[in-house]
Amino acid sequence: MINLKDVLRYITVLLVLALTFTACSNPKGGNGDYTGSTGNTGTPDTSWYNEANTEFSISTPDQLAGLAELVNDDNNFAGKTVKLSSSVNLASYARGEGWTPIGNSIERSFSGTFDGGDNTISGLSINRPYSSYLGLFGHVGGSGSVKNLNLTGLTVVGNNSGGLYSVGGAVGNNNGGTVEKVSVSGSVTGIDNTGGLVGLNTGTVRDSRATASVSGRDQAGGLVGLNTGTVRNSYATGNVSGQGLVGGLVGLNQSSGSIVQNSYATGSVTGSVTGTETGVGGLVGENGGTVENSYATGSVSGRTAVGGLVGENSGTVDYSYATGSVTGRNAVGGLVGRMGIGAVRYSVALNPSITRNTDDNSYILFGRVVGFHNGGTLTNNHARGDMVFEGGVEPTVTPSTTGIHGADVSAGTGTGQYNSPGFWQTTLGWNFTPGSGDWIMGTNNLPRLRGVGP
Repeated sequence: MINLKDVLRYITVLLVLALTFTACSNPKGGNGDYTGSTGNTGTPDTSWYNEANTEFSISTPDQLAGLAELVNDDNNFAGKTVKLSSSVNLASYARGEGWTPIGNSIERSFSGTFDGGDNTISGLSINRPYSSYLGLFGHVGGSGSVKNLNLTGLTVVGNNSGGLYSVGGAVGNNNGGTVEKVSVSGSVTGIDNTGGLVGLNTGTVRDSRATASVSGRDQAGGLVGLNTGTVRNSYATGNVSGQGLVGGLVGLNQSSGSIVQNSYATGSVTGSVTGTETGVGGLVGENGGTVENSYATGSVSGRTAVGGLVGENSGTVDYSYATGSVTGRNAVGGLVGRMGIGAVRYSVALNPSITRNTDDNSYILFGRVVGFHNGGTLTNNHARGDMVFEGGVEPTVTPSTTGIHGADVSAGTGTGQYNSPGFWQTTLGWNFTPGSGDWIMGTNNLPRLRGVGP
């Protein structure tokens, strides 16, 4: 008698062998010239390029793939402009490892101007878990710029098994260039230096936004993973998760020349609750540079050095606020989790609650403004007088503009209350000058940045 289980097992083996033979006999699919394009139907088109010209117009996915082929073959486009004249869908380059980034090494960086013409690129997919420097552009050089472009529904996966650095939705490594008026939606996954828009920024990011979800390990940010340059007039709304140096906007704002200005984040931020990783913030995971005129509204959770705005601070934080609930084990604050040097000035913690996520009563470093203050300057800071401490920790709050708990401020539109522009202008010196100031009052009766975001 025929055994039905044996028949099914035999059929399964035959199917596995057939699939294995098919994969091995055609490892690159129909377009072997396009690196990693297993099964892709697109064919890069470089016929539009003439070396004697300085301006080019492209309008198809194949022409965009042709740009990648040209740049990755040592043509950096310095002094030249490529304009996208219509929206394109990259579905024909989405299979297997997907899209090959424009600029596949620092030596082969894109150094020209790419003007998206306010058009949209949809369907970008990159699945290269052993690769680094991933995005629509892998590397943008010091004279390069990417501007006026929308990227929607992208999926970028890199570094999750073996790579080291720099995965972003638009640019993996912005090496001194400019990213301007670029938006990204979708999801971005990496290990270190992972950002919704840019993985590593040593140049300028301005007037840009990311609504992508971001997942990384260290230096993970909703907009930029690691910033040593400037981020200005930009925002991120996606949720961000990682282990240490995780921020709603920027994972690590590294040093004295690193600037985050007139920017905000609204997504929730989740860091590791085990291990030794530190630095989780609603806006910036760790700040060694400047944070100014910025805010964060998302909830924040992590282990050590957890802040509603900045997790770990050794730089300056001025004219900023946070409103999200904050949860952590130790060194947890409404604005900043921990600081030993630097400054926090003219800023406000409007968080409803700070929660300790451990039963170990030896962890007691919690503050309304700064959780652990081991040095540095605190100047004219305030906090909600009704902020709640939960999880068994109840620090003695002594309100003071120069202390870790800040001075009390309450809700309401009366004089000195935080729903009144007068509190921010008169008490803190924020710039609400009509028509030109950094701030205006939003519909939620809290400050919002003029000209940044919807």
